[in-house]
Amino acid sequence: MEPKQVSGKHPDMAVEQWQRRMIPLMRGGLVTLVLFFFLVSLVQYHLLYQDLRSGSPIEPDRLEQLENTLPESQRSQLGYVQWKTLVSLEQDVIRMRYQQINATLLLRTWTRQTGFLVGMVLAMVGAFFILGRLKEESSQLSGESGGFKVMLTSSSPGIILATLGTILMVVTLTVKFDYQIQDRPVYLALYALGSSKTGVLDLPGSVPESSTALPHPGSPTSDMLDAAPIGQNDMPISPFEKGSKK
Repeated sequence: MEPKQVSGKHPDMAVEQWQRRMIPLMRGGLVTLVLFFFLVSLVQYHLLYQDLRSGSPIEPDRLEQLENTLPESQRSQLGYVQWKTLVSLEQDVIRMRYQQINATLLLRTWTRQTGFLVGMVLAMVGAFFILGRLKEESSQLSGESGGFKVMLTSSSPGIILATLGTILMVVTLTVKFDYQIQDRPVYLALYALGSSKTGVLDLPGSVPESSTALPHPGSPTSDMLDAAPIGQNDMPISPFEKGSKK
């Protein structure tokens, strides 16, 4: 009976010796993965924060370049001031619109990168557990979708972790995210639609001296607000361009 007992204990002793050899590697690997995940997440979050704070770059104002070519008398006219104000507001709307889209793309990219990184860490930890031959009571992992049912039962926690990590990495790479953006004028659209009802603003130089104010566009109706996007040729022309055409 004694040889049988010794031979029965021999596999357990071999596993124990193997685990003792693998303990330094497993500890070092886990610490390395934790530090790697922490550093990468910190760097990515810092870069994301900087991108969100900086916003879109500000380009040179073309309105100022146009204004420098106009005489002082024409720049002080109410028609040109009104047109310049609306164009400036429209520029801010477009800049903020694309800044919001940029922030959305950055956040979704960061989320996908973080999910892939977490899946990779889980898979690596599971690989260390498998390499160390760690065993426990049987664990069961199951899922069901679209009439398909998958079940995984194992006494090795490494297999469970490696499977979960692989699934997470595959999901983060395959799931697509879409976004939509509609480029529609906001201030200039109401200006153009209102001007079509009350008449386009005249050139500042053609306004009678007795006039104290220019006709103001009427309030837009519901049909105006639901109208199709205005094309490039439908934008209100600056007083300077109208004067040059005349």
